Amino acid sequence: MRKCIDLESQPGFQDIYSPVLAQAIDRGLQGHSGTGVVDWGYLPFEIETGPIEGQPPSTEVDNTVPPVDPAIINPVITGSNVYFDSLINRFITADARAIINRFPMANIEEGGGQYSPLGYKLITSKHRSDSAFVLFHEYGHHLDHVIGNRQDPNGFFKGSVPLMEGIVRDADKNKLIVNNTILWDYIFKHGINFGINSESKNTKGGRVFKLPKGVDRAEIEAKMQEGDYWRAIQHLKLHTKKQMQNANLAKEPVAMRKAKDAYESVLKLYDDSMDRHKAVYKLILEAEKLQKQITQKFPRKGEGLHDFLTAFSDMLDGMTRGEVMSYQNVTGDYILRAGHAAGYYSMRMQKDRETGKALPRANRNAGMADESIRAEIWANMFATWGATDKTFYNWLKNTLPETTIAFEKQMKAAMDMPLVV
Repeated sequence: MRKCIDLESQPGFQDIYSPVLAQAIDRGLQGHSGTGVVDWGYLPFEIETGPIEGQPPSTEVDNTVPPVDPAIINPVITGSNVYFDSLINRFITADARAIINRFPMANIEEGGGQYSPLGYKLITSKHRSDSAFVLFHEYGHHLDHVIGNRQDPNGFFKGSVPLMEGIVRDADKNKLIVNNTILWDYIFKHGINFGINSESKNTKGGRVFKLPKGVDRAEIEAKMQEGDYWRAIQHLKLHTKKQMQNANLAKEPVAMRKAKDAYESVLKLYDDSMDRHKAVYKLILEAEKLQKQITQKFPRKGEGLHDFLTAFSDMLDGMTRGEVMSYQNVTGDYILRAGHAAGYYSMRMQKDRETGKALPRANRNAGMADESIRAEIWANMFATWGATDKTFYNWLKNTLPETTIAFEKQMKAAMDMPLVV
């Protein structure tokens, strides 16, 4: 069963972290327990920052609902609040509306950013500058479910399954995948033990991260709180270096060679991770430039702001399995502009954003984490693909070609499906 975010938490975009990005967080991971509730949202960073240049903060706007243009192609009438119908008919393409019209409508209500396949319940915001984009993201989750349910009636959110191979290939091409086998292997062979003092960023009260040897990756990640992935890499870098120095002082050839190999392996993981951070930052800077150009085309007031930067940042968070987010939670070097809460894209622990307390993991295996990745990327893809301004989507087709091709194939498949009366 899928767990999710709550734009106050993350993919739905409600509780904005950055005044500009209109992000959201992830608080409904409990839906993963089998209730069927998916709470999608973007993760609001816990730092103070101003709006990104050229991107206005999400604000409340005039609540007048314009009438539907009688000449509009493929008008959508969801049967829910006419305000949401108005957003769909004004700010999304005719092709996207045609897809929506071919399947059962979501039941849309005003609130945060959530979607549940049980009852097709979609909750989203009203009268905000990003209301249209949030709605389209959440509606993407609905289409993921109903399209997938036609292709495979067993389970939830199966429409995004064909995207996973392309996601991995695109991540690899953009240097977003780091081989961290050495981390898990080292802990399995030697265990790990290091302290985290009370001054550590985003950590309340000192604690110790300690595991015995013989634990596998799933067991290790199950004990990792927010930021512990990066802390473990930092610790092993220093620990193996010290072991190498001690072995050199003892001048025992076999021990010297083993210690040197261990240190160099961990150092490679550290260096590869830092190279990935640079690759992610480069992509984010490109996306920021495009977002600024696109935002200038839209009025400063109105619900039609297309928040592509937030969507793309969350896609990168998923493609890096929350590992870049772990780095920035520890260091304060905020590369990603949005993302999901701790543990959403991995087997690591979650975090209650209101209390700061660590929560048990929702993903018990890597496959469950993959579900989160593909489902969020699908929703972000739909919001981007369906937008009336194609500037960002055209860039995305060059940046993530395999993912966009797989998504477009699913959109075509949806249009070719026979209608169910």
